[in-house]
Amino acid sequence: MQHGPAAIRAGRPVLVDWIHSVPRAAGPVALDGRLDSENWALGLFTTVTRPMFIKESWDWHGPQDGVFRFAVQQHGGVLHVAVETTDDKLVTAADPAALQDKIIVVLQTSGSTTTAEAVVGTKTKNTICQPRGESSGMVAQFALPLPAGEKTFRLNIGWVDVDRPENTKPSILWWRPPAALAFGQFLMDE
Repeated sequence: MQHGPAAIRAGRPVLVDWIHSVPRAAGPVALDGRLDSENWALGLFTTVTRPMFIKESWDWHGPQDGVFRFAVQQHGGVLHVAVETTDDKLVTAADPAALQDKIIVVLQTSGSTTTAEAVVGTKTKNTICQPRGESSGMVAQFALPLPAGEKTFRLNIGWVDVDRPENTKPSILWWRPPAALAFGQFLMDE
């Protein structure tokens, strides 16, 4: 019997995922665009330096071009998601429909799929997005209601990284491959 890492020979990368847990928040989570330790403990975050899937990958040049991190937690039947990007060039526009950096959250529950998007300047009842204060990038928070009794769901985080506004096909960095339905599975902590 062999112990230790398994050796796999393949012509392309082998992708692996596991079921992720969603901790309960200590109390109500403020939807304020701040990722302070009161609401978002550092240990909650997953940093994505090498996304598992990149659409239009030719326009992304690695972690020096941009990375993102995200965290999830639950409170009162609501899934709270925080996303922060660090970008070599943040592209924003006054028109929310214009081509610009954007964060995408896709939540698949037993009953439906919800896609929430945010660009800098977004502020609704369930979403806020603003530029990072100290450097190039943005911070977004989402509050997504879950069906009553929902214990498992699939979640994916995407980031549209626009570096050149004249480029009509920017890179979209996905934490997990959108088509791999077994990836990005979450289980609620009791």
